[in-house]
Amino acid sequence: MTVSSSHDEWMRRALLLAQLGSGRVSPNPMVGCVIVHDDTVIAEGWHSAYGELHAETDALRHLNGIATGATMYVTLEPCTHYGKQPPCIDAIIRSGVARVVVAMIDPNPLVSGQGIERLREAGIEVITDVLHDEAAYLNRRFLHWMRSGLPHVTLKLATSLDARAQMPPGQPRFITSAESRFHVHKLRACVDAVMIGIGTALYDNPELTVRLCPGRNPARVVIDSMCRLPTSTTLVATARETPTIIICSDKSDRDAREELRNQGVDVIVVPTREERTILTEDILRVLAERKITSVMAEGGPYLAARLLRDDVVDELHFHVAPVMIGSGPSWVFDTAFRRWMLREHRHVGQDIHMQYVRNR
Repeated sequence: MTVSSSHDEWMRRALLLAQLGSGRVSPNPMVGCVIVHDDTVIAEGWHSAYGELHAETDALRHLNGIATGATMYVTLEPCTHYGKQPPCIDAIIRSGVARVVVAMIDPNPLVSGQGIERLREAGIEVITDVLHDEAAYLNRRFLHWMRSGLPHVTLKLATSLDARAQMPPGQPRFITSAESRFHVHKLRACVDAVMIGIGTALYDNPELTVRLCPGRNPARVVIDSMCRLPTSTTLVATARETPTIIICSDKSDRDAREELRNQGVDVIVVPTREERTILTEDILRVLAERKITSVMAEGGPYLAARLLRDDVVDELHFHVAPVMIGSGPSWVFDTAFRRWMLREHRHVGQDIHMQYVRNR
């Protein structure tokens, strides 16, 4: 085995460990760490939850902080600043490691190369960009938020072969299979928030929680310009258990807003800028202010078309069922196909799932 391939092998293990923090560490990135000595793993660690130990110190604790002469593989540049935890860089230097292999530089301006510099100043060999693309994809939501200041937006669409958005009255509620719905719950568990429009909230009365798989419930966001969401809906009734955010305009009814707040709903009022609507930019901005780094839109055709029109969607998930509905609301798809790259396509139950990522 060459030196390069062994670096790849251990970094792949670190990336697998990092995934264990999915849905639990935001607004921090997912990070995994593997410590190797004489081609043998002597310790592993990962960032398991926001506020808990970082991956490097989690791994080092299994060695009582001492890793003399070892090589550390870490999926993101070690931090140099105080946050919920002290800087990882100090513990790494004290440990006595001889080499640190890093998948990618942390774009956080509080780090951004400073960790690499500190390690080299301490006489530690540093190798960078090992499996960089894989590490960047793993933390794509964090990287987008850090670089743009806005949440990473995923758009989820469930559709028939003729692009219909809902079943006709009297038919089963769901277009897609139970397996597809399981997959959607897994996606929910990975993001900070799920977002719908008021039309979907009124028509479906959804829960928008993670029920079909293990995982944390994301915040629920409803775009409701005129604050029409009834207090009798499931979203409002469960607002004290699962964070629920209503984004409405400054032209909405004040009494309605206060009634929702009294039920535990976080009501955010934003200015109306044109034709009594709220700008998509303002929606994403207020979510970012609440440290929501990623959001998945699960609304209907209107919300989907709006997000695509405003060019804020970073990732698309299609679940296509092998049925023809023939009438009813339909999806309006983005025709600028060059903007999208197919990353995955596979069967999920009887449906086909396709994932596209944005070429930016």
